[in-house]
Amino acid sequence: MIRAFGGIQTVGAAAQPVFGTTITAVGGFAPDQFTGKIGPGNNDVISSYTVNSVIGFLKGDRVVLGTGSKFVTPAVIGDLGNGTIIGIDTTNKILTIQGLVKQFAVNDFVVLAEVAQAVYITPRITTGLTYIGTDETVASTDPSVFDVIPIFAGTGVPYVGRYESGMNGNPFNLNQFWLKGTNTDTFFARFQQVG
Repeated sequence: MIRAFGGIQTVGAAAQPVFGTTITAVGGFAPDQFTGKIGPGNNDVISSYTVNSVIGFLKGDRVVLGTGSKFVTPAVIGDLGNGTIIGIDTTNKILTIQGLVKQFAVNDFVVLAEVAQAVYITPRITTGLTYIGTDETVASTDPSVFDVIPIFAGTGVPYVGRYESGMNGNPFNLNQFWLKGTNTDTFFARFQQVG
């Protein structure tokens, strides 16, 4: 199944996940309603976050949350939070996530942690080079960079970043697709989900 994510996205001033958004307001953090605890043997915590955009997220999606600096391979266990989206309020841009064991803050990222057989990133308008990498540190000289999307004025055939793992290959984890380009440039992304 091919899934589009985020519609036409705008490149910010800093590195950003291709398949993610940022938290704009922190909502509830509800531990097990019966025990008041969050540890093993208790019901999963339910958290809600207002985000910049809910476009592209689906109920049942696995997500990972954390500050940008924590998305550097290898991540330190406990710095990131893993959960599953159980509710999406499209009007108020709220994601309800089950399974987190700590609260996250405004400007932290919510990033898809699904696996994909193929990923496609296409520029809409780029006035400068756009660097694609596996970490939040992605930049022109960063070792995580694996592709560069050239400048594209919006006419003709654009370069498309195509990343395919092959029929029997190892699938990609979407939380490892980050980009950095020129502020206000635009792109769109899609992926072929496994399973």
